[in-house]
Amino acid sequence: MLDFDHLTAGQAGLVIERASGPWAFIAYSSYSHDPSAETGWCFRLMLFVNRPVAKAEYPALWRVVNDRLGGFADSHARDVARLWHTPSCRYDTPAGARLYVVQKGETIAVDELLAEARATLERGTLPVPAAIRKLAASQPIPEGKRNDTLMRLGASLRAKGLDEDEIRAALVDENNRRCAPPLEDAEVHQIARSVARYTPTNPLLGFNLTDWGNAERLVHTHGEDLRFVTQRGRWLRWEGGRWRWVDTGSLLPLALQSSRATFDAAKEIPDPDHRERITRHTMRSESLPRLKATTQLAASLLPIDAEQLDRDPLLLTVENGTLDLRSGALNEHSRGDFITRRLGVTYDPDARCPRWEAFLGRAFGGDVALTQFVQRAVGYTLTGETTEQALLVLKGAGANGKSTFLSVLRALLGEYALAADFASFLAGPTSIRNDLARLSGARLVSASEPERGRPLAESLVKQLTGEDPVTARFLFGEFFEFVPNFKLWLCVNRLPQITSDDAALWRRLRVVPFDHVVPEDERDPHLLAKLLDELPGILAWAVRGCLDWQRHGLGQPRAVAEATLAWREGADTVTAFVGEVCETRPDVRIDSGALYAAYLRWCEDCAETPLGASAFGMRLSGLGFQRVKGAQGRRRWSGVNLAERVEATEEEPMAEGAEVTEEGRGGRGGRGGARIELGRARARTRRADRSPLARPRGGR
Repeated sequence: MLDFDHLTAGQAGLVIERASGPWAFIAYSSYSHDPSAETGWCFRLMLFVNRPVAKAEYPALWRVVNDRLGGFADSHARDVARLWHTPSCRYDTPAGARLYVVQKGETIAVDELLAEARATLERGTLPVPAAIRKLAASQPIPEGKRNDTLMRLGASLRAKGLDEDEIRAALVDENNRRCAPPLEDAEVHQIARSVARYTPTNPLLGFNLTDWGNAERLVHTHGEDLRFVTQRGRWLRWEGGRWRWVDTGSLLPLALQSSRATFDAAKEIPDPDHRERITRHTMRSESLPRLKATTQLAASLLPIDAEQLDRDPLLLTVENGTLDLRSGALNEHSRGDFITRRLGVTYDPDARCPRWEAFLGRAFGGDVALTQFVQRAVGYTLTGETTEQALLVLKGAGANGKSTFLSVLRALLGEYALAADFASFLAGPTSIRNDLARLSGARLVSASEPERGRPLAESLVKQLTGEDPVTARFLFGEFFEFVPNFKLWLCVNRLPQITSDDAALWRRLRVVPFDHVVPEDERDPHLLAKLLDELPGILAWAVRGCLDWQRHGLGQPRAVAEATLAWREGADTVTAFVGEVCETRPDVRIDSGALYAAYLRWCEDCAETPLGASAFGMRLSGLGFQRVKGAQGRRRWSGVNLAERVEATEEEPMAEGAEVTEEGRGGRGGRGGARIELGRARARTRRADRSPLARPRGGR
């Protein structure tokens, strides 16, 4: 890649003509290029090689090619990084560019040209490019100024990166052409040796003195540790063994460092004019607009696709390396893994956690199968896999350790853990929500205590625990898709409502019962801090659980299966209400308001949390009942009614021949009220019979 700046039309034509003879190439200028301006012809020439070129070979090859083309290429711009800008004119409108040439031909014979370069070095002379000749004035150099003029020219060439042989060849040529009379060759060679002793040109000095050049300097100094995620419009910076999301503003100090490093490098330039140009540019580059332009342009030089991030679900970054969860092996941190999160825990496979294990044993009443299940579930949570499609619900009345357990789990997962508002998973608006966008990349998402009376957002829960993409966006940001790789852990005193009997939903739910209440006099206010001291041991325990999960799967012990079944049986209050309070026949109807009022009273009497009116209606529709319009346009339910015939209870005997009215069906004093009271007693008996507390535990 050769960069040509400020050429005349004749010089530009000569370059194209010479390149057209043997080689295939693409020549192009920028889309906004105007050769009529003072800048003249500015363009890039891309040629193709017949084999890969080593980094050490590239400078010599560049010089030989440039010499064959007339020597007009900019020696400041001979780095391969220029390929990032290819092409800078719009491919679909080449007419908009003042120069756009595609030429078929041969590839460059790399070995042949490198041999030519070696031969000229062995002869002690190098061809002098015409561009070097342009550095000096055309008039003769008189006695008294010969040494000083050649010294300044040699220093300028050294600042541009030329070595001693190249400088000597240029000075010999200049001496023979312009010095009157010429100096002795030995004296010219001594000048070349003197200027060659200066420190070779710093790479920072080889970029253009433009905003683009500043961006390239930033990439040169910090590019290894920076990437720009185009879909998110955000930067990543390599810190502490992972790529961390950072704001654009945090890159401004890096751009400033790059500019000041260039300023310091310029102090070594022997040519005062060249040194002054770079110094002035670096000073101007420290303004806020120039620093912002630098970071903005650098984004196009360091792009990365969001799909490349966190690709391996079985890699986990910890303090002292990257864990391969397939085997438990610990490797060094690697930029190429493109991991964006980290556990703040050191991994030691031999670490132990006796207090943690004792805590679990007490919380689960010594149920070994349940404890092993939880260990596998935590190990599974370390991964980015979602194959189990499980939502884990920690259920307990209070003072039983479930909140402490979840706090330890959050601390263990570190940056992989996010706490969410429980409302995110409850039924509500169905539009795309920005509260989900932040969940991308997490492996643990936890929430506590749902709002009473609102059911789970069942379709969302299925989506978040599945393996299909979710559409989300950050506030004021663009929409994007991500595949969830987190596990949902919910912590509740009362289980949330579920309005359907969808098998796909219920097979995802796992209730982990925390039934053992710690007596007040046995509670340790410092327990959480003591457990956090064991995090290295808990991590090793979780990794063992992950390996066990990979061998056997998550499974479902008896305690989890029974607690989940009890939830399912008790969650559908509408079905229970219809079965205990209503009659169902094709020829019956009831006012929708009266039916919902009866349902609310039934829930109150049975100590159940009622569904809202909309959810109640959806569940009735799911049971096969239809909503119809009655007289005066009133909404009614078809196929269901409050039972007209009920058995009398001892507390409320039914008078013989009593008349049943619409009001009586729904009111406490009529037959409907008696039926509700009977339903209450039956419901209490039914719930007591199926309570997991009344059943013995065992097995997995």
